[in-house]
Amino acid sequence: MKPICDALIFLERRLNVWLVASFVLLSNVWWTVVLQALNRQFIALSGYALPDLQNGTFAPRITLEGFLNQLSSYNNAARGFYWTFFVLDNIVPVVAFAPFALLWIYFLRSSPNRLYRALLASPFILIPLGIGLFDWWENLFYAAAIQNGSAPQTGTLIQAGFAFGFIKGLCVQATFFLTGPMLIYHLFTRLQRALKRPLPSKASSNA
Repeated sequence: MKPICDALIFLERRLNVWLVASFVLLSNVWWTVVLQALNRQFIALSGYALPDLQNGTFAPRITLEGFLNQLSSYNNAARGFYWTFFVLDNIVPVVAFAPFALLWIYFLRSSPNRLYRALLASPFILIPLGIGLFDWWENLFYAAAIQNGSAPQTGTLIQAGFAFGFIKGLCVQATFFLTGPMLIYHLFTRLQRALKRPLPSKASSNA
């Protein structure tokens, strides 16, 4: 994990933080819009929402039996469309959420807080990357279940997808709920430093 952390810190030092923040905002808004459009199309084809969107934050809203019933109603068009979603969902979350790690590094590195220094040297900064990593596994098991249909091992594949979806959900919630407080604390410390900065003397201003 340390090589990955070191690589992220190296990258953050060479990128403009405001460009990273703008990319994070725009990519997440774009993916939200596209995801809803994909979901509407899948509902039109299958009568159900995309399996990934039927996951709750801490537990799936759909049961194993419900998922199996849905699979039995998927036609070829729905299965084919799911593969389009599968490709996008394996790429976009990584691109949209991984830059959160760069923002975290910026917040942690620019603060004198001892806790922040300790977090910067820990795997804490890898949490946003977990969204893409666990989403890959969730997608893989759901795709395998859809491909298998009513095969005996389909239930096991779905349960594995539920498990990775749960872990992914934890990473999503942690990323969103921790970024806000870190941003506020960063702005507070910058304001505090600005207020403590001595004003230029009249002599230096007239020089």
